[in-house]
Amino acid sequence: MISVLSKPADQIDAADIQELIDSQVPEGDQIEFKEALSTKHGSPDRWETSAGKIGDRARNEILEEAVAFANAYGGALVLGIAESKTKPAVADRKTPVPRCIDLAERLKLVFRDSVDPQIPSLEILAVPIDGDRGFVIIRVGKSRMAPHRVEPTGRCTVRRSDRCEPMSMREIQDLTLNTRRAMDALEHRLSQRSKGYLREFGRLSTPDEAFGVRATVLPVGNEIMFERVFGISDLYRPPFQISWLNNTSTIAGKHPSSWRPILRGARSDSGLHEEWTVQAEDWSRYYYEEVHSDGLVEVVELSCSDTLNTWRVITVAASVLIWADAIRKAAATPSCEYALDVEIFANGRQLSLAGGSSHRNFHGVFQGERFGRLQKGLTSFPRYSLSESGDIPKVAALFEQDLWDAIGKDVKRISCRLERHDDVIGLAFEYEDQS
Repeated sequence: MISVLSKPADQIDAADIQELIDSQVPEGDQIEFKEALSTKHGSPDRWETSAGKIGDRARNEILEEAVAFANAYGGALVLGIAESKTKPAVADRKTPVPRCIDLAERLKLVFRDSVDPQIPSLEILAVPIDGDRGFVIIRVGKSRMAPHRVEPTGRCTVRRSDRCEPMSMREIQDLTLNTRRAMDALEHRLSQRSKGYLREFGRLSTPDEAFGVRATVLPVGNEIMFERVFGISDLYRPPFQISWLNNTSTIAGKHPSSWRPILRGARSDSGLHEEWTVQAEDWSRYYYEEVHSDGLVEVVELSCSDTLNTWRVITVAASVLIWADAIRKAAATPSCEYALDVEIFANGRQLSLAGGSSHRNFHGVFQGERFGRLQKGLTSFPRYSLSESGDIPKVAALFEQDLWDAIGKDVKRISCRLERHDDVIGLAFEYEDQS
């Protein structure tokens, strides 16, 4: 697998660029090389001769190449590599572009303002090698919102083999219908997961007095397909931690021995800690996780109670985001977009959300104090989209804010950030003191 297509964006470096040349990687349906910013008469683009904007010709060509990938199977455009004159053309030599970091930032604005609709899975990164000179990689995933159109030219383009070509009206219509069918299939799959989650309440000793939370993530656009997931430890949930102010909750990843195979997937019916392990004589609490061959990940927690700790809800949602990111990296599809679906179900009475041991002095309230209530029945949160790894804190923070809003609690967060400590991935939340 070509590293510029498969590696996480924050890990790509000059060695990956050199690999393209050493391996004489050919242009194809998922990769395109450009020696420099294009101009009409072959003279240098104004980006190279001044600190001005990118020339219109270069801008439009870059937009159309990237949109072509989004409208097809995804791919990457690498600026700063000259191709050979052979057939097929292969990566031949490095031709670094000036001010590559500034160029990458400028292109992010260009794509934001010039593609309709915006490409949901888009990564633009700079790889400097000589001062401010280097390479720019524009990487896109297969889009769930295709077809996309380049506003300045009015064209919808598509990747065919090693070429970027305009789409015909029939192709645009067919792609629109196919995209609609894919979204309908996504909705159907998540609806089935919701129904299955509600059936799990029948396992509890007093299901009429219980609550549950479900968080499911499912790939959108790009296909993830493992032949088998049972027995592959890299696909089980990685260790992560959630930090609240000065309190930290570390959740260990599951050992493969706690999993069992299911149809096209694997499942663990244990809890977060040893005392949460389901006992035959005690079905007051139940917790399970699933990972499927198509990249679906689900975490569900059920309990015979009318009180739910808010940190547990947020932890469940955050865990599937971090897990999904690990899955797509293992599948060598780091640009794959994921959809996050979260539901809370309160059966029999209102559900109180309260602080727990990790919420001491949290938001100016003390452990055990009730934050608010959710009405009886099913609370479905808006659908969330996870594109690149850097979006994990944004998505987690958005869900958390929705949760506080749903229970009528005004919480002012200072920040939510992604942290890495050795092999542990963490999310750190900070808040204003509201005491």
